[in-house]
Amino acid sequence: MKADIIMAKNILFVDDEPNILRGLRRSLRSMRGEWEMEFAGSGEEALQKISSGEVDLLVTDMRMPGMDGLELLRRVTETRPDIIRMVLSGQARKEAIMGIFSAAHQFLSKPCQADVLKKKVSRIMNSRNLVSDGQLASRIAGADPLSVVNSNLSAFIDETGKEKPGPEVIQGLVGRDTAMAAYFLKSAGSGFFGDMSGENKINNIMDSLGPEIIRDLVVEYRVFSAFSENSREDQLAAGISEHSIRVSELAARIAREEGCGPEVVNDSETAGFLHDMGINIFLSYNDVVSDVQVLADEWSS
Repeated sequence: MKADIIMAKNILFVDDEPNILRGLRRSLRSMRGEWEMEFAGSGEEALQKISSGEVDLLVTDMRMPGMDGLELLRRVTETRPDIIRMVLSGQARKEAIMGIFSAAHQFLSKPCQADVLKKKVSRIMNSRNLVSDGQLASRIAGADPLSVVNSNLSAFIDETGKEKPGPEVIQGLVGRDTAMAAYFLKSAGSGFFGDMSGENKINNIMDSLGPEIIRDLVVEYRVFSAFSENSREDQLAAGISEHSIRVSELAARIAREEGCGPEVVNDSETAGFLHDMGINIFLSYNDVVSDVQVLADEWSS
């Protein structure tokens, strides 16, 4: 029987405070058998370590002298898009918080319990190890900002630009675009906009974020891009969302008929809606759009 190959998990922690790095070394000591850990005291040192060694996951603070966390994340996104990028930080300027949503995949707020950090990192690394192809990993990890359906984004910008945007209109737009929904679910788990941990109901998330933050994210900080209007990619993205809506409705119906409680029904609905989210990533790459078209044809047949 052939033994499974376990890929190394190389993690780089970056923080300008020596006490924080010492605390991380101490609290994560039990993981030394599973992770290869490096520690850097600045963004410049982190880039040097990345250029001279293997790094699968970057965990960085935001507020650092010289090169701050946002600049480090952007540099890594450009030069090593295959590296998964996580923020572990306390208070930060609003501009920096908004900026990291297009540069990082996961967020944790300080102070963070060691068990929570271990759980998050382990989940990320287990997912990363499923992707052994370097080019594929780069495409998955580097796909930010997400591209959304053109008509949805236009309507969303129009609505959020109003003096009094309508919450139900915003929720409806997000609820029919998988990329938008995935983005705001990601925001809810960040901790930067309040405690929404475990929340995955879009209406609740949009209510918690509020129109001002939503407007800033979408209009000022341009967290979404859009496919060209009526392009092949735009039509495929719309098809993915329509298919996902049908699957989410069916998943929720099955859960209800099986006697599941409201939480499981909601989780099933959300999982159904996002189950094909990964396909959206590849619509930006011309060499695989034809493969997405094949999937779309199968859905409609």
